[in-house]
Amino acid sequence: MDYTAGAPAFAGVDTHKETNMLALKDGLGRTVGIWEFPADPAGYDALADAIGDASVPVGVEGARSYGAGLAQRLAELGRPGPTWRTGPRTP
Repeated sequence: MDYTAGAPAFAGVDTHKETNMLALKDGLGRTVGIWEFPADPAGYDALADAIGDASVPVGVEGARSYGAGLAQRLAELGRPGPTWRTGPRTP
């Protein structure tokens, strides 16, 4: 993964019933771009294409509700996602 200025280093998606908003940040935390895609299978693929590099981690808000379809499609495409903590934290 390229953490230099300008190269996408992280993708975040704000999910809604009819649209998904994608934001890409570079390795310095600067916004590379923000785009809107339809919340349907064609939109999921277009969003993945917009991210580009398959090693860029993607955080999907609402992955168990409006973002479920997108999260599933990104997983099918082999896109890395966050590690989920399912139990209480231990010291």
